[in-house]
Amino acid sequence: MDTTHTQTMIAMLAARQLGVSTRTLSRWADQGKIKAGRTAAGWRTFDPHDVQQLKKEMLKRRVRENKSDAQG
Repeated sequence: MDTTHTQTMIAMLAARQLGVSTRTLSRWADQGKIKAGRTAAGWRTFDPHDVQQLKKEMLKRRVRENKSDAQG
């Protein structure tokens, strides 16, 4: 019996976790910045792991920018 089940999140929840609009998230998906799937109805879905990875990358980028601003 196959018990693997991949959970996904809808764009609204993923965007909320990332602190961006759904439009921005859709643009990022189109640019390949984050992988998106589609429901049968055509709605975008996102893997929660991918959302968390992108969130970590965004945080690291902010920290680097803040450090360079403080040094500059």
